[in-house]
Amino acid sequence: MEKIGGSHAGEVVYFGGRPVAMYTPPVPHGCSGILECEGYWTDMIWAGGNLLGEVLGKVMATPEYRLLDHECSLVATTNSSGGVTGMDRWKFYAATPLD
Repeated sequence: MEKIGGSHAGEVVYFGGRPVAMYTPPVPHGCSGILECEGYWTDMIWAGGNLLGEVLGKVMATPEYRLLDHECSLVATTNSSGGVTGMDRWKFYAATPLD
């Protein structure tokens, strides 16, 4: 499977019809960190048919957990301590900005 969206093409490994790992290849020019320069795998954490989190495929990586809304859309990601590490913010079409 080829990743066609996002910044770089990559590969996805499936098991039982679910993605379990995604490879992001190295940035061809101007990489700024070791992950970008060498490429990396991201492992998916599944339970009960739901994608609960992701963890970079490197030594000592910590999981990032997914918080979903009532329609199973990603709302935020948290670390293992429950601290918010990222948020997805949406607005209705033609609505005023959220900020």
